[in-house]
Amino acid sequence: MDGTRCPVILIGYDCFSSILRENGFLGGRLVPVDPLKPYSSGDPQSLDTFQFVLQSFDEALGMPLPSGLSELDKAARLLVASGGRLGLLENLLTNARQEARGPRVCC
Repeated sequence: MDGTRCPVILIGYDCFSSILRENGFLGGRLVPVDPLKPYSSGDPQSLDTFQFVLQSFDEALGMPLPSGLSELDKAARLLVASGGRLGLLENLLTNARQEARGPRVCC
């Protein structure tokens, strides 16, 4: 492996792609690729794919019952809340899990 290279994937952040292209310190170490777009709430096929990803997350949780993450209404809300970016979705779900597992305050 080439220790001088670090893979970077930016999904849905077009403003950063120009910074990477114009950065002289990168010295031609960038591999041109097609930009990846975040999932879109206005595209039914994009929402279907997003639901599939959520279903995969749900199955990976290994819970006795499904959480319902991939139900249409929840998926649409999570898509909007995360801007269609899986990294932000992961952060959202991680924070929700930590809140759910946090210390319970009893009256």
